[in-house]
Amino acid sequence: MTSNQSTQVATLDGNNKVVLKNVQLGRDLGDSVEVIAGLSPSDRIINNPPETLIAGDTVRVAAATPPTAPASSSTTSRQ
Repeated sequence: MTSNQSTQVATLDGNNKVVLKNVQLGRDLGDSVEVIAGLSPSDRIINNPPETLIAGDTVRVAAATPPTAPASSSTTSRQ
């Protein structure tokens, strides 16, 4: 999220409330941008937050979707 003053990332606190954190950006890697300051490894990031999201909003966290396994191929051998 970009405001007139800084770039912010929407994160969640322990009570699933939105916290907007100011971040410092590094290199532009094309489809992503490097964040070089402002976040910690334990931060829970909100992916693609709506523009209407504000600090203090309560967010319902959806259950993680398990990755889909590649289709296995069955081989039958004939003798």
